[in-house]
Amino acid sequence: MYYSKEEAEKEYGQLSDFYKNDPKSKIWEAGAIGRFGPTFFSFDKKKIYQFWEDFPWNLTDEEIYIFTKEDPTMAALRGCEIVDGKLVIHDLEGQNSKK
Repeated sequence: MYYSKEEAEKEYGQLSDFYKNDPKSKIWEAGAIGRFGPTFFSFDKKKIYQFWEDFPWNLTDEEIYIFTKEDPTMAALRGCEIVDGKLVIHDLEGQNSKK
């Protein structure tokens, strides 16, 4: 599931403005103001994903690849890595696997 900005703010409260940690990044990030925990990101600033709820299950394979390439540490928390240029999604015990 993904959110519009309005839906995300209804669920989590006001979001920060979108920002990029690297100007070359394809991923926009936002946070819930005054809350610790939810990590939001978007590729177009319209469809907003919540990392802990959506990654990797609700993203396209291309989106998973981009996210994993740009933020391998976070992606590894959900069993995703790029090996020899190919996306590998490990089935972590107790987590849903992408179908």
